[in-house]
Amino acid sequence: MKKRITYLDLAKGFGIILVVLGHMENISSELRIWISSFHMPLFFVISGMLMSVKNEVGIAGEEVNLKLLTEKKAKGILVPYLWFSLIYIPIDIMNLFIENVDKHTFIQNVLDSVTLSGVSVMWFLPALFIAEITSIIMIKKQGELVRKHIDNQAAVYGIILLEAFVLSIFTFRIWQGIRPVYEAGSGSYIVATVYGFIRVILRGLCMSVHVVIGFVSFKLITFAEKKLDGKLRKEDGTRGLALALGVILFVINMGLCLKNSAVDNHFLTLNNLLLYYMCAFLGSMAIIMICKGLDTIPFIEFLGKNSLIIMATHLQCYLLYAGILIAIAIDAYVTRAKSYVYMFNSVLFTMLFEVIVIFVINRFFPFVTGKKSIKETFQFLNKNIN
Repeated sequence: MKKRITYLDLAKGFGIILVVLGHMENISSELRIWISSFHMPLFFVISGMLMSVKNEVGIAGEEVNLKLLTEKKAKGILVPYLWFSLIYIPIDIMNLFIENVDKHTFIQNVLDSVTLSGVSVMWFLPALFIAEITSIIMIKKQGELVRKHIDNQAAVYGIILLEAFVLSIFTFRIWQGIRPVYEAGSGSYIVATVYGFIRVILRGLCMSVHVVIGFVSFKLITFAEKKLDGKLRKEDGTRGLALALGVILFVINMGLCLKNSAVDNHFLTLNNLLLYYMCAFLGSMAIIMICKGLDTIPFIEFLGKNSLIIMATHLQCYLLYAGILIAIAIDAYVTRAKSYVYMFNSVLFTMLFEVIVIFVINRFFPFVTGKKSIKETFQFLNKNIN
C-alpha cells in the first residue's frame, strides 16, 4: 500500500470543512463567494495530484491499461455513488410521508439518481469519475502525440493544459446554449432527466481541467523541491516557503473572487470564466501550499481521509441540520456570541456526528465506500463475531 501524503489529506480535511460551511444558509454573501470560488475544484486538483503520485498515467511511453484503471476508478467513485444514492431513497420516502417533499420531487430524485445526475451533493462523484477518466486519456494520448514533435516536457505539459482549458470552455459554452431549454422544461420528467444527463457529461468534461492542473502542478512542485533541495537544506525552509506562498495565493484569491459573485459547479454557474479559473486555481493551491507548510493536524487529517463519507452524509442525512440546531441552542445561552462562534459550533458538532457515521461505515459497512465487497465484509464480520 502506498504511503498517504499528509498535506493532501489535510487539504481535503480543510476542503470538506468549507463544503459543510458553504451549505449553511445564513453565512455572509462574501464568505459564500470566497468558499464557492475554489472549494469544489480543490478536490479535483487533489485527485490530479494523486494521479501523478500513483503514476497512473504518463507521457513518456508508460503503459496504461485504461480498462483496469477505469474499473478501479469506478469501484472507488461510482460504487459509493450507488450505495449512498440507495441510502437517500428511504430518507426521501420519509420526507414524502411527512410532506417535506412532494411526489414530483421524489420521482425526479429517483430519476436523477439512476441517470447519474445525483441527488444533492451526489453530483460530485460522477463528475469526478468523468473528469478523471477524461484527464487520463487526454494526458496519455495527447502527450504521446505532442511528444513525437516536441522533445520538451515543459512544452508538452503546457500544450496539454491548453487543450484541457479549450475542452472545459467548449463544454461550458454548450451547456450555456442548451440551459434555457432545460430551465424552461424542468417541470417535465423527460426534459429534466434527459438534459440533466447531458449536464452530467458536460460537467465532468468541464471540470476535467482542474484534474489536469493538479497533475501538472504536482510535477512542478516535485521539480521545484528538487531544485531547492540544495539551497534549502533544512525541511523547515521548504515548509516555510510553501506556507508563505500559500498565504500570498490566498490574498490574491480573496481579492479576485469578490468580482465574480458566487459560482456553482453543480449547476455550471461559473459567471466570468477567466475569474473562475483563476480563483479556482489560486484558492486550491493556497490550501495545498499552506497544508504543505504545516505539521499534521490529526483531526483535520482524519476528516480528509474520510471526506467522501462526510461529503455524502452531512447534508442529505441531516447531520449539518443537527449541528446547526445545537449551535442555535448554545447561542440562546451565550447571548453575546459572535456569528463566527455560531458557525464554528455548527461545523464542530456536525463533524462530531460525522465521526460516529465514519466509524460505523468503515467498521461495519466498508463496501459502501468501495473498500471491500459485500462478501468480504460479511466474512470479516462473521469472523469477528464468532
